[in-house]
Amino acid sequence: MEVDIIEFKAQTESNKALFIWDLQAGYSHAYIYERVFSAFSSFGPLFLVKVLPNSPSASPGFYSLVKFYCSRHALQAQRSTDGTLLFQSSPVKVV
Repeated sequence: MEVDIIEFKAQTESNKALFIWDLQAGYSHAYIYERVFSAFSSFGPLFLVKVLPNSPSASPGFYSLVKFYCSRHALQAQRSTDGTLLFQSSPVKVV
């Protein structure tokens, strides 16, 4: 059994944060939040999940910020989800 000991404090390191772009507008904010949380929490404990609408000058849709407690989990999630469909009909960009 693999055990991670994590310190519960505010995360400031950028290597633990992911941005998820190109989330489609055809879903509700609550549905997208639930799906993003579900998809990314499978890689490890999450510190923060935010889902925000794109700016008015961009195409309709959403983007999300996901912060992990562990940079290893963030890297694994980024590599596994970038360019995938997650829950929608077009691929997302995860950086």
